Amino acid sequence: MFSVKATKWFKCSLRKIRKRQAIDIIAESKGRIVGKASARKGIYKQCDNVTLGIAILPAFRGAGLGKILLTELIARVKREFKPKNIVLSVFAPNKRAHALYKKVGFREFARFPNWFKHKGKYYDQIYLILRKPSAKV
Repeated sequence: MFSVKATKWFKCSLRKIRKRQAIDIIAESKGRIVGKASARKGIYKQCDNVTLGIAILPAFRGAGLGKILLTELIARVKREFKPKNIVLSVFAPNKRAHALYKKVGFREFARFPNWFKHKGKYYDQIYLILRKPSAKV
């Protein structure tokens, strides 16, 4: 059913959740996963920082699901991890996601020019940080 690589990734994700190093939130519609938001604590000297990620199926974008997932995830991260910093990254062409992150309270703090290649063209990767991780979202 799943590839060996996917199975290893899944087991690793579950292990991190059990060790309280990660939080995952799944959005379902009619028994089908349509979105996922995740938070991962940093390791070693970055253990006070948390990195977020979010993915939503194209058919479910633009209806507010991303904001709901992200807002809930940030609230849980603050409550359970009490981080110094909450960060995420977005590819420059993804204007819709970038706008969502800004609306939720993130601001750009770094940009890696021509960092990734997509369909033969290079794009920037933008890193954002939540303005006040201790403030209520």
